[in-house]
Amino acid sequence: MSSQSHLEARVHQIEARTEINELLGRYCTLVDQFRWEQWADCFTEDATYDMIGTPLGVMVGRTTILETCRDQNDGRWESTWHYMVPRTLSIVGDTANGSGWRMYAAVPKGGTPTDAYIAGGYHDYAFRRTSEGWKISALGGKYLWENKPRSW
Repeated sequence: MSSQSHLEARVHQIEARTEINELLGRYCTLVDQFRWEQWADCFTEDATYDMIGTPLGVMVGRTTILETCRDQNDGRWESTWHYMVPRTLSIVGDTANGSGWRMYAAVPKGGTPTDAYIAGGYHDYAFRRTSEGWKISALGGKYLWENKPRSW
Protein backbone atom coordinates (compact mmCIF):
# COMPACT_ATOMS: atom_id res chain seq x y z
CA MET A 1 0.00 0.00 0.00
CA SER A 2 1.41 3.38 -0.99
CA SER A 3 1.76 6.08 1.63
CA GLN A 4 -0.95 8.06 -0.22
CA SER A 5 -3.48 5.21 -0.11
CA HIS A 6 -2.53 4.48 3.53
CA LEU A 7 -3.19 8.13 4.39
CA GLU A 8 -6.52 8.04 2.52
CA ALA A 9 -7.57 4.92 4.44
CA ARG A 10 -6.69 6.59 7.76
CA VAL A 11 -8.64 9.71 6.80
CA HIS A 12 -11.63 7.52 5.84
CA GLN A 13 -11.51 5.87 9.29
CA ILE A 14 -11.33 9.23 11.10
CA GLU A 15 -14.16 10.70 9.04
CA ALA A 16 -16.34 7.62 9.58
CA ARG A 17 -15.74 7.65 13.35
CA THR A 18 -16.57 11.34 13.53
CA GLU A 19 -19.74 10.94 11.47
CA ILE A 20 -20.91 7.93 13.51
CA ASN A 21 -20.30 9.77 16.78
CA GLU A 22 -22.30 12.72 15.42
CA LEU A 23 -25.07 10.31 14.39
CA LEU A 24 -25.27 8.95 17.95
CA GLY A 25 -25.33 12.49 19.32
CA ARG A 26 -28.14 13.39 16.92
CA TYR A 27 -30.03 10.23 17.97
CA CYS A 28 -29.88 11.30 21.64
CA THR A 29 -30.77 14.94 20.99
CA LEU A 30 -33.74 14.17 18.73
CA VAL A 31 -35.27 11.49 20.95
CA ASP A 32 -34.91 13.76 24.01
CA GLN A 33 -36.69 16.54 22.12
CA PHE A 34 -39.46 14.08 21.14
CA ARG A 35 -38.77 14.81 17.45
CA TRP A 36 -39.77 11.31 16.48
CA GLU A 37 -39.70 11.53 12.67
CA GLN A 38 -36.25 13.13 12.60
CA TRP A 39 -35.04 10.63 15.22
CA ALA A 40 -36.27 7.72 13.10
CA ASP A 41 -34.22 9.07 10.20
CA CYS A 42 -31.11 8.00 12.16
CA PHE A 43 -32.00 4.42 11.12
CA THR A 44 -31.80 2.66 7.77
CA GLU A 45 -35.13 1.63 6.24
CA ASP A 46 -34.44 -2.02 7.13
CA ALA A 47 -32.94 -1.43 10.59
CA THR A 48 -33.53 -3.69 13.59
CA TYR A 49 -33.85 -2.48 17.18
CA ASP A 50 -33.93 -4.82 20.19
CA MET A 51 -33.67 -3.58 23.77
CA ILE A 52 -33.65 -6.92 25.60
CA GLY A 53 -35.94 -7.09 28.60
CA THR A 54 -38.17 -4.18 27.63
CA PRO A 55 -41.75 -4.38 26.36
CA LEU A 56 -40.66 -2.87 23.04
CA GLY A 57 -39.73 -6.27 21.60
CA VAL A 58 -37.70 -6.73 18.45
CA MET A 59 -38.55 -4.00 15.98
CA VAL A 60 -37.74 -4.38 12.29
CA GLY A 61 -37.87 -1.48 9.84
CA ARG A 62 -37.65 2.28 10.35
CA THR A 63 -41.44 2.74 10.31
CA THR A 64 -41.99 0.06 12.97
CA ILE A 65 -39.21 1.52 15.12
CA LEU A 66 -40.74 4.99 14.83
CA GLU A 67 -44.30 3.92 15.57
CA THR A 68 -43.42 1.58 18.44
CA CYS A 69 -41.07 3.97 20.24
CA ARG A 70 -43.27 7.02 19.68
CA ASP A 71 -46.42 5.22 20.82
CA GLN A 72 -44.67 3.80 23.91
CA ASN A 73 -43.10 7.09 24.98
CA ASP A 74 -44.88 10.11 23.52
CA GLY A 75 -46.74 12.10 26.15
CA ARG A 76 -45.46 9.89 28.94
CA TRP A 77 -42.41 11.92 30.01
CA GLU A 78 -41.78 15.53 31.02
CA SER A 79 -38.22 15.07 29.85
CA THR A 80 -35.73 12.38 28.98
CA TRP A 81 -31.97 12.23 28.78
CA HIS A 82 -30.16 9.69 26.61
CA TYR A 83 -26.41 9.33 26.74
CA MET A 84 -24.55 6.89 24.49
CA VAL A 85 -20.78 6.38 24.50
CA PRO A 86 -19.20 4.15 21.88
CA ARG A 87 -16.49 1.93 23.37
CA THR A 88 -15.51 -0.05 20.32
CA LEU A 89 -15.98 0.62 16.63
CA SER A 90 -14.74 -1.45 13.71
CA ILE A 91 -15.16 0.16 10.30
CA VAL A 92 -14.82 -1.83 7.08
CA GLY A 93 -15.70 0.10 3.95
CA ASP A 94 -19.27 1.34 4.23
CA THR A 95 -20.23 -0.73 7.29
CA ALA A 96 -19.29 -0.52 10.94
CA ASN A 97 -19.96 -2.52 14.11
CA GLY A 98 -19.33 -1.73 17.71
CA SER A 99 -20.56 -1.55 21.25
CA GLY A 100 -21.01 1.13 23.84
CA TRP A 101 -22.52 2.23 27.12
CA ARG A 102 -25.92 3.81 27.52
CA MET A 103 -27.52 5.84 30.31
CA TYR A 104 -31.12 6.90 30.30
CA ALA A 105 -33.10 9.11 32.63
CA ALA A 106 -36.77 10.05 32.33
CA VAL A 107 -39.01 12.27 34.45
CA PRO A 108 -42.62 11.08 34.27
CA LYS A 109 -45.34 13.45 33.08
CA GLY A 110 -46.36 15.61 36.05
CA GLY A 111 -43.33 14.46 38.04
CA THR A 112 -40.21 16.13 39.36
CA PRO A 113 -36.56 15.15 38.93
CA THR A 114 -36.73 13.15 42.17
CA ASP A 115 -39.32 10.92 40.46
CA ALA A 116 -36.93 10.10 37.60
CA TYR A 117 -36.42 6.60 36.29
CA ILE A 118 -32.70 6.09 35.63
CA ALA A 119 -31.08 3.10 33.96
CA GLY A 120 -27.77 2.12 32.45
CA GLY A 121 -26.57 -0.64 30.23
CA TYR A 122 -24.94 -1.40 26.93
CA HIS A 123 -25.65 -1.20 23.23
CA ASP A 124 -24.40 -3.24 20.32
CA TYR A 125 -24.41 -1.23 17.10
CA ALA A 126 -24.24 -1.80 13.37
CA PHE A 127 -24.02 1.11 10.95
CA ARG A 128 -24.18 1.47 7.20
CA ARG A 129 -23.11 4.38 5.03
CA THR A 130 -25.98 5.40 2.76
CA SER A 131 -26.36 8.12 0.16
CA GLU A 132 -27.62 10.26 3.08
CA GLY A 133 -24.61 9.48 5.30
CA TRP A 134 -24.13 6.97 8.11
CA LYS A 135 -27.26 5.37 9.57
CA ILE A 136 -27.94 2.82 12.29
CA SER A 137 -28.73 -0.54 10.68
CA ALA A 138 -29.00 -2.52 13.93
CA LEU A 139 -29.23 -1.46 17.55
CA GLY A 140 -29.54 -3.87 20.41
CA GLY A 141 -28.74 -3.84 24.05
CA LYS A 142 -29.78 -4.41 27.59
CA TYR A 143 -30.25 -2.37 30.73
CA LEU A 144 -27.92 -3.72 33.41
CA TRP A 145 -29.19 -1.60 36.30
CA GLU A 146 -32.06 0.74 37.13
CA ASN A 147 -32.96 2.83 40.15
CA LYS A 148 -36.53 1.63 40.40
CA PRO A 149 -38.87 -0.77 38.63
CA ARG A 150 -40.05 0.39 35.24
CA SER A 151 -43.62 1.59 35.14
CA TRP A 152 -44.10 0.37 31.57
